[in-house]
Amino acid sequence: MAFTYGFKYVATHPNSGYQHQYLERIDHFSLGLMGLETLFSLWDASEAYSGKSPGLIEARTAWVQYWASQIRLFQRFHRKGAQTVRQFLTQSKDEGITAMVAMLRQIRAALRVAASQRLNGGLSRLLLLLADLIDERGTASWAQIPSMLEAAAPVESVPMATPRQECRETREESRRMAHHRLRSVFDCDTPNSPEAQKTSGAGPSQKELFPSRAYGNGHVRMTSAF
Repeated sequence: MAFTYGFKYVATHPNSGYQHQYLERIDHFSLGLMGLETLFSLWDASEAYSGKSPGLIEARTAWVQYWASQIRLFQRFHRKGAQTVRQFLTQSKDEGITAMVAMLRQIRAALRVAASQRLNGGLSRLLLLLADLIDERGTASWAQIPSMLEAAAPVESVPMATPRQECRETREESRRMAHHRLRSVFDCDTPNSPEAQKTSGAGPSQKELFPSRAYGNGHVRMTSAF
C-alpha cells in the first residue's frame, strides 16, 4: 500500500493494523511467508486426496495464487520499473492492491479452517501461527512463538477471525481503494511534488510515521506490506 499510494494513505487507513504492521510486524510477516513457502514446498499434496489433511489443499491453493502473483510482480518491477508497477497495482483487478489484500485474507481463512479440523491436530498450532504472522492484526510476539508450537500450548493462543469478517473487510477495502486509483507515492510523499508542497507542515513526515527501523531491504518491504 505504501509503495503504491504513499505512507500517508497507510497512516490514515481505517484499518490501523496496516500501519502497525509496517512499524512493528514487518519481520513477522516475512517469517510467515517463509513458513508458508517451506510448509507447502515440503508437504506431500497427495495426502489431501486420501483424506488425511482436510482443508490443507485449499490453503495451499490460496497460497500458490498469492505467491505466483508476487513473483510476477517482482519480474515486472525489474523489467519495467517502479512507476509502471505502481500504475499496475492501482489498475489491475486480478493482481492489484485490492486483490492482494483479498488473497491474504483467503490464505488466513483457509489456514484457520484447516487448523480446526480434528485430523490436522498435529498441525493446528503451526497453521494458526502462520495465519497470525501474516495478519495485519496479528499479536504473536517473538517470545510467544516457541510456546505456541509446543504440544502443551492451547490452540486458542492465536486469535481467529471468522470468514464473514474477512469477506466484509475485503469489500470495505475494495471501496476504499477505488478512491485512490490515480494516486501514487509521488503525488503524496515526494517533497518536491505539487501535492507535497501544498500540504507541507500539515502533518507528520514519512520519517515520523515510519521510522527507519520499519524498513527492511527492498525485497522484504515489498513482499511484507506491498
